[in-house]
This record gives sequence, C-alpha cells and structure tokens, in this order.
Amino acid sequence: MNLASIKERVQEFILTQQYGDADSKLLELEAIFPEDPDLYAMRAFMYFQQGQTDQARTILEKAIQSHIVNGDILFSRAQIYELDREFLRAVELYEFLLFKCQIEDERAELLEHLNELQEQNQERLEQELADEEMGDAHRLLRENSPVLHVHLLYDSQYCDNFIRMVHEGMDATHHVFLIVANRNQEFSTITEVTLKLPGVIRIDIDDHLNQLIEYLSRGSAIYIHFLFDYICELICKLDLKTNLNWVVWGADLYNYVDYKLYDQQTSAYLSRIGLTSSNQIDKKTLSYYYRKSAVRRISRVLTLFDGDFDILKRNFITKAKRYEFSYPNFVDFVHLTPIYSKRVIDHQHQTTILLGNSANPSNQHIELIDMISPYKDENIKVIMPLSYGGFQPYINDIVKLGKETFGDKFTPILKLLDLKQYADLLADVDIALFNNRRQQAVGNIIALLYMGKKVFINPAAITFDYFKKLGVNIHDIHSIEKLSYAELNANIVDVQREQRLISSNWSKHRSLELFLDIVDINEKREG
Repeated sequence: MNLASIKERVQEFILTQQYGDADSKLLELEAIFPEDPDLYAMRAFMYFQQGQTDQARTILEKAIQSHIVNGDILFSRAQIYELDREFLRAVELYEFLLFKCQIEDERAELLEHLNELQEQNQERLEQELADEEMGDAHRLLRENSPVLHVHLLYDSQYCDNFIRMVHEGMDATHHVFLIVANRNQEFSTITEVTLKLPGVIRIDIDDHLNQLIEYLSRGSAIYIHFLFDYICELICKLDLKTNLNWVVWGADLYNYVDYKLYDQQTSAYLSRIGLTSSNQIDKKTLSYYYRKSAVRRISRVLTLFDGDFDILKRNFITKAKRYEFSYPNFVDFVHLTPIYSKRVIDHQHQTTILLGNSANPSNQHIELIDMISPYKDENIKVIMPLSYGGFQPYINDIVKLGKETFGDKFTPILKLLDLKQYADLLADVDIALFNNRRQQAVGNIIALLYMGKKVFINPAAITFDYFKKLGVNIHDIHSIEKLSYAELNANIVDVQREQRLISSNWSKHRSLELFLDIVDINEKREG
C-alpha cells in the first residue's frame, strides 16, 4: 500500500471515530516521515474531532515553527484563532489562504466565511486593530532607520501641483513620487518639468509591476493618492500593514459604499442605456474583499471632510485615524480676478452659468439642464465642462440635450484646458451649479468662492455642510426653482471676507502645513 493510500486510511479512521487506530498509524508514519505536513494536519484534525483544542494548537504551532506548512495546517490554525476569539489573527490567516487559493469553489467558501466572520465580530476586530496599531507604533518608534516616503500618483493636475509643492516647500530627499500609468500613455497634466524633478519616476504598470512592488516593499510610509482596485490587491498580496496613508479623492470611497449618487432623471437615463443607476455593489466578490482588507490595514485617512471619514467608518472595519489634508488648488488664487460686492443687473450683461465640473454622470447633468431651462430665453450663456471623467455616449447625449434646450447659448467644454485658460473661464462665470451628491468639484468651488461668484451646491453632498460651517456664501441648489431671473442673478457678497476664509483654509501655504504635519507623524511613527 502506497503512502497516499495509507493517509486515506488514516482519514477514514478519524472520520469514523476510530481514534486509537488512527493514532497508531500516525505514529508509524511520523517515525518514517517526520516532516510531512499532511501528518501534522491529520493529527490536529483528530484532536479537533475529539474536542482536544489545546493539543491541536500545540501540534499546529510545532509544525509552523518548524516550517512544515500546507494549506490544511494554516486553515486549522485559523480555526483555533477563531475559537480563541483572536479574530484578527484568524482573519489574516484565512486571507492569506484566500489570496493564494486557485480553486474557485474553495475560494468562494473562504470568502463567504470571511465576510460572515467580520460581520459578526466587527466591534471585536476594531478593538484588536487598535491594539495592533499601538504595538506597531511602539515597535517602529524604537527603529532609527530613515523613513522612505513613497507616493502612488497618477496623471492629474492635483498630483502635478502636489509634487511641485513638496519640492518647493520642504526637503523632498526621502520622498519618491511614482506616477503609475499604462503602457504608451501620454500624460495630459503631469508636465515634463515635474517628471524631471528628483525622485519622480514613471511606472508603466504593464511592464514594471516588479519595480512598483519593490518600492512598496521598501517604503516605510506609503501615500495612496486615489485607492484603485489594483492597489488594494497589491496591499493584500504584499501584506502591507504599517504607515499606509490614503488620500481620499471621492470616487475611491463613494463608488464602493451604499450611497445614493443619482436623482430620478439621471438614474432613469442610466437604467435606460443598460448601466446600473444604484450604488448597490456586489460585496461578495474577491475584488471587493481586497478593498475591505486593504482599508482595514490603512493607518491614516487624509481628508478635510469629517463626512468622508464617517461614511468610511460606517462601511468598513478600520483602524485608521483622520488627518486634515488638501491638495494645493489647481488654479492659483493669484491668477483669479475677483468681482466686487455687488454687480448691477441689467439686460446688457450676459449671465454666464457653469454647470458641473466634469463628464461624470455623478454631476447629474440632466437635472442641471432642467433646473436652468426656465431661464433659457434670458440673456444667458451656459458652460458645461465635459472634457474628462465620463464616457462618450453619455457625453454625446448631454451635449445634444444642452443644444436642444439652450441652442447657441450652450457651450460644452470637450477638450482639456490649460490652467490659464481654465482660470479665465472661471473668471467669466457669474453663477455655478454643482449637483453632485458626493464630495466632488472642490477645487472649482473654492476658486469660484474666492472670486465672489454665486455658487449653488446639492445639500446631500458633505461639502455643503463643510462650506456652510466655514461661513462662506454658499446656496442650496434646490432653491433655484423658486428664484426669478433677477433673484438668480442677485449676488451681494463681501469678496474680501470670502477671500480671507478661503485663503486661510485652502491656500498653497495651508496645504503644505497640513502635509508637513502628516510627514512628521509618519517619521515619528505615531498613530
């Protein structure tokens, strides 16, 4: 009888509770094959069946410490962690098996068990995470090695401005800026000047994944400037846990939680063209689980908005703490021309109305057009930025609707403008409407408020409460339906006061101050 057959016989003994026969046969095999992990796994399983958890724990620890390991041993050890109510250790070991598993049915069972385990023990897990983070902080505090700050960025004006701010405002010696791109991707906003700065490296994800992995493994503080799915997967597979800093952009949070993004008209349109109009995502997929696991490992969430962090905590198990952070605005305030306290409304003046900030359907362009349509016969010009963030069929339909509603008064912006051109466009705006229900368009809003423009925001967005608390002149977008054209235009505002409020919270200097505080926390290895 070969070894495989003997092992099958031992399994039969255990399953039929013939534990004496199983023990005798295992002793014989262990004497001949002392490093066979299957034998350790079977003995541990036999102890489990007999309710002898301590003996099972001892044999599994002996195997692991001797590096005699297979999937069954690790799974059994995870089960004991679970029985011992060490849920974080259990979750991490189950996850290790999940991320290595290639058998679909086994992966599905592991995924289902992990989801149930976390749902049933969320409070306990959060406490264990907090205890683990405290231990990591104390351990790292004793280490004297210099901190390598690794930034994961992508082609964005905000990322370009951020890199230049760091280089101009502080010692960037220990900062590496990885611009992650696809093969042959041409950058539209990351400039050649920025790419030539020390520490700025383009990473083509298709060809240089190993280089990215090397930097992530070496980094002692990692800053994730938009939490993409592939980054979540890398965090899990590399088992990164310490000093992960997530700069929340908006879509990387709101697209992964139960949150109403669309009102009736946009929702109906998306359903009509075969796209989901709800944000009810499938939380049972492996891709979503990578995100859950990655978020659980993140130490710091960087955002100005309490609301973002509240939504995160309601939807994910997290040990993270929130720290204030803002990018330097993509339009420098020195390039903006303010209006003054009161503009006289007359029929000679054409009112320029800005609708939204991008082509993303979350702007709810259909509703925006509908809101302004009562004024279509007035002396207005309607501008709608559609140069990025959406998909072409949607953009085509929105442009068609805008033209049908406003005719030649409608101007879609279909190509990216440089900063000077965009600043000039914003300076020409009189009234701006932002109908997004999530945090979005913040850069546009602060630039417009700085110039004393009249800005309407959807009160469902957390930015509405934020700006109200800040004390700036903001308006509820739903109030428009009650306004006459003269009332819509009326805009009595203390521009100098608006500028003081915006500058003190959103200037480049303030952005640098906030980031320096975060760098200091990472370098001291504090929580």
